[in-house]
Amino acid sequence: MNQSERPVFFAGQYLSADDLTAAVLYEHVQTARHGLGAHTWGIAIGLDLVERSLPSGAVDVAMMPGVAWDGYGQAVVVAAPVKLSVNQFANFLNTSDNGDLIKVWLRYKEAATPSTPQGFALCSGDTSNRIAETYEVVAGDPTKGSHDTITVAGRQLDARTALQQFDADAPIVYDESIPFQQFPEAGDKRRWLIPIGMVRWFQQGNQPGQFVPRDDSGGASGQQAKDSDTIRAFRQYLGVVAESLQAADGAIRLRDRYRDPQKAKFQPPLVTDPSANDLVWVEGHLRVLGDARLVNGMLDFRAADGQRDGVPEALRRVDGNKAGGSDLQVLFAAKDGATGKNAFAVGNVNVDSKGALQDIVPFLTVRDNGLTCIGGTTTPVATLQVAGDLALDKIKGGSPLNLVNNATLIWNDGSTLWLNANLDQSKLIDGVRALGEFACDSLNIGGMGSNNNWSDPGAGNAWFAGSVAIGTTTLDASLVIQGAQDDQGMLRIFGNGGDFVYDGGKDKLFVFNNTGNITAFLGGTIGIGTTSPNAQLHVANNLQVDAGASISGSLSVSGNPSLNPVLALHSQQADQGNMSFFSNGGDIEYDGGSDQLFVIKNNGNVTSFMGGSIGIGTTNPLVNLQVEGDFYATGAVYAQFKPFLIPHPKDATGKYLVHCAIEGPEAAVYYRGESQLAGGIATVALPDYFEPLTLPTQRTVQITPIYEANEPISSLASSAVRNGSFNVRMITPDNPSQRFYWEVKAVRADVPALQVERPASSALARR
Repeated sequence: MNQSERPVFFAGQYLSADDLTAAVLYEHVQTARHGLGAHTWGIAIGLDLVERSLPSGAVDVAMMPGVAWDGYGQAVVVAAPVKLSVNQFANFLNTSDNGDLIKVWLRYKEAATPSTPQGFALCSGDTSNRIAETYEVVAGDPTKGSHDTITVAGRQLDARTALQQFDADAPIVYDESIPFQQFPEAGDKRRWLIPIGMVRWFQQGNQPGQFVPRDDSGGASGQQAKDSDTIRAFRQYLGVVAESLQAADGAIRLRDRYRDPQKAKFQPPLVTDPSANDLVWVEGHLRVLGDARLVNGMLDFRAADGQRDGVPEALRRVDGNKAGGSDLQVLFAAKDGATGKNAFAVGNVNVDSKGALQDIVPFLTVRDNGLTCIGGTTTPVATLQVAGDLALDKIKGGSPLNLVNNATLIWNDGSTLWLNANLDQSKLIDGVRALGEFACDSLNIGGMGSNNNWSDPGAGNAWFAGSVAIGTTTLDASLVIQGAQDDQGMLRIFGNGGDFVYDGGKDKLFVFNNTGNITAFLGGTIGIGTTSPNAQLHVANNLQVDAGASISGSLSVSGNPSLNPVLALHSQQADQGNMSFFSNGGDIEYDGGSDQLFVIKNNGNVTSFMGGSIGIGTTNPLVNLQVEGDFYATGAVYAQFKPFLIPHPKDATGKYLVHCAIEGPEAAVYYRGESQLAGGIATVALPDYFEPLTLPTQRTVQITPIYEANEPISSLASSAVRNGSFNVRMITPDNPSQRFYWEVKAVRADVPALQVERPASSALARR
């Protein structure tokens, strides 16, 4: 029939079956045109594939009830849960050890139903008076594509390019919903597959296949796509085609249909105050692929309850400012009641392993009280604070200027002019430089105030390009200080009379005279670490001499050398021998005498300990060398055999157990454990450091089945170790849940290969 003709009837008309069928078909066609004109094809609701675990480790998969429309405008209705049959997947063999994802589709299907009452059927021909609109489940990748062509103007066309068949400049219809097509009628076998999900299928060799659980682990690296995400991306839901959406009563709400509307922040429009209404509510994240343009409005940030809560935060454009231009304004606090609690911050941010944004690391912070900081702090103390280096490329009327690292500006706190120091005084920065004259009545740089009290700034340095005279006008040195009292003498630094000259006056407290490269202290005694020296040079604590020391007189060491001496030589006892360092007899030589307690000889590059036993951490060594505690060697440890000693488990105080290490011609490691098959297979993951620690070759796996009582036993086989794991599967089908022990041995990759055979003359210790 012509699908654009609507059947009409007149009084006395003879009605045939075709007339009544045409009336029904016309309504069916118009419904299909609306379905593909105002909507796109796909799933409306339901049709999820749900798994149910089985004791064997496999799963059953059932398709849930739901409704979908295909690209021919045909409704596919599943009214009850349907279990998927494994027979439909029997031809799929695995390409991986944990099964493969197989696509599952749904298609519309018709079947004639002979339900004519007895006595009213014809003797010949089709007397069915019902068409069962049902469905069919399709598995795998269709060889001829996911759907057939559509019919437009008598042509068989691809739905995506249907418009371009009549206008070469027309766009591609990516959703493939074409409402002006000639729709399939009874007997038309064209198919349109609707993607509803995937199942993970496992089948190898002649073994029966089974559904296995989805793999949402992300793989060994954690970067592979999870099955649930892959399935969701495969499913296609229907959409809405429209140019405009008209709010029924002042609001359009975009929300997840499975989210409780009572727990959302949606507020019905206000009738009494329409200005407070929001036309569109988006209850969830919003992604814009392309530009987002705000016209005559602003980006208004609200608290979780949708209110400003006294803190307006917005981004807006304001045209017609005082300069005749436009402003982009960032508003983050109300002017009244500004306390500095609210801030506008710019910086980078910490991101956790799931991609969520965490704490900001600020570069710029502006507080609502007008204080601004550039740098790492969020609590500025000035109108503009730079927490870090400051570089000025140019100054007015001058050349480019770059400040050195750690420099700060000059500021006045109301009582003191601060030069090159941190605001909080936590770190003093050396250097105040004046290239010209610097004249003032008094200059206090961390020194004594007028009342002989230390000033607040603390100690600091002053740098001057020329000479500095304090208390005198004489400039015969770089620094000249002339005291007002005669007995305080004078100070000359880098002057004509010598590199450093200071006459301390009558008190003789400090007298220095340096001419050439000789410094002499001519008066009194010197105390280092003490104010009461009892010798010409008295050092209260340790004295370190990096070069040689020459002592003309005697050397007195106070204290008891036997307790904790720096160096004790008991040379007056005959049995203690001697000690020589860098002597003709050897680099280091010490003969401990007749007791043989310590005998060390070093000749060339060999050091030998000749007597007794050595105990480290113990005074009672049982063998030549005994270490109480850990022993660590960065190189190899060689021995003819390697026994180890442990207390006897039945007589810890009276006996030892002596065991010996197993030897082998390789530097190897082993890992062992216990696991269990699930559905005849298992994957064993090794520690994450296994791959970088070991060589990819020469790895071995040993599998030992475990049984209890009379349970069946399956023979097992293992794959090679790759990417930090290996697979185990059953050889015989006796026990798909077989438990087993496993052990992996591998050669270390972080050390050189072992040289097994060496000549007897080789120096093993030096390798």
